[in-house]
Amino acid sequence: MNVTLSRIAFVAAVAASLAACGDSPPEPTEVRTGVSQSLAAIVPELESAAQSDTVGRIQLSEASRILDMVDGTPAGGAISSLQALAAEPSMNADQLTNVLNKYLFTDANHAGDGVYPVPAILLCNTGYNPDTGELTPDPDPACGDMAAKVAFKIKVRGDATNLDFTLLIGPKSREPFSLSLSKTSVEFGVDLGETNLAIKDLAATLGTDAPNFSAEGRVTLGVNVTGPQHLVVTGSITKAVKLAMAAPGVALDSAEAFRFSSAAAEVFSFDLDGAAQRLIAGLGLGETTAHVPSSVDSIDLVLGGLTGKVDVRPGAPVQLTGLGLGNRSLTIDTNGQRTLTLDVNANAGRKFDVTITETTAGASFAVSPSLDLQMSVVDTSTAPYEVTRVQLDGTTPTLTTEGDQLKVSSGHFAVTTNPAEYGVDATAGQCVQSGLTGTVSHLVVAPCAL
Repeated sequence: MNVTLSRIAFVAAVAASLAACGDSPPEPTEVRTGVSQSLAAIVPELESAAQSDTVGRIQLSEASRILDMVDGTPAGGAISSLQALAAEPSMNADQLTNVLNKYLFTDANHAGDGVYPVPAILLCNTGYNPDTGELTPDPDPACGDMAAKVAFKIKVRGDATNLDFTLLIGPKSREPFSLSLSKTSVEFGVDLGETNLAIKDLAATLGTDAPNFSAEGRVTLGVNVTGPQHLVVTGSITKAVKLAMAAPGVALDSAEAFRFSSAAAEVFSFDLDGAAQRLIAGLGLGETTAHVPSSVDSIDLVLGGLTGKVDVRPGAPVQLTGLGLGNRSLTIDTNGQRTLTLDVNANAGRKFDVTITETTAGASFAVSPSLDLQMSVVDTSTAPYEVTRVQLDGTTPTLTTEGDQLKVSSGHFAVTTNPAEYGVDATAGQCVQSGLTGTVSHLVVAPCAL
């Protein structure tokens, strides 16, 4: 049976909240025209902007080398994954338009009032033939039976220039997903409260037990094309998120239940100007908490937030500003006991800026006003030491990568460890590199090679 999460996600991608204007819904011909024109306009712009090499201008590889040297742990895997995203194959706008207009937004499939039942073939198929534009039906009748029971429908409002869609689920027509589409923008939204109700309705319809789960809040993902090769992507928590889940019969407010919450905020934004080869990206996660139960170690996380902005443009240093962890310490408790406290510039506004400048040998990292990263860790591992503090301060504090060394170009650089003998303290003009004490690798002060 081919009712999969990916197919449900496909249907969700054409859903949206009501335009709520009170106007008559668009006729099927207008919907088809709007879908065709909007996708034909916006998809090439998304592709064009994503294929620019702006992201490659950020000296992330040099930054990850510094992290590797401080604690010996590779940090470049996530960076490589992010940089590989732009190389992923893009959607085919013509194929998507054909599927929607051929199978969903037809005159015959219009049930009135802008409502279109989602035909089973959109959920139950084994492939798409680009030559004929036909979907191949899934021969398993159970899939069709399942599709009939869940009763997906799409409700459309707006006009050909700006279409709003709502995904309706089940006999009570819950509205968990939304999508707004025009030639220059697309916004996808998830109402977690409606999603919670839809899941419970579907469980009752299918004769299964509903998961022990609760959810509230709303999240959105928006893309706006503001010019040739220029787009702005935003991800927001527009209504505070609260999630809880547990095994059947377990109270959702108990220690055995998973819980997560995050305040309303614009969580991230990307302003990508491919024509100017400029990227401005921002992070703004609000206060977030999580309780993760386990038969071994239950974890409680409290995060004040994550903030920062990066500005990358040709011929200029990379600017990172407002980097921080919110207005309080990050804490992690394990089985009710504090095991990690992390502070960034606790005595200097809890934020810092970094300017990254390419050099002939690598890159320099100038910090303003300073960097003071303090960690209190209770660790039961067999690691020979723990890094408890990293400082880069003084006058115009700057580190420069030179081959396998870090040079303190100006200011003062120190790494404090527990036990203390594995730390390092260097001033302007000195270099540090990996060294050994017995069999333990750590940073040591060394003559500058360059």
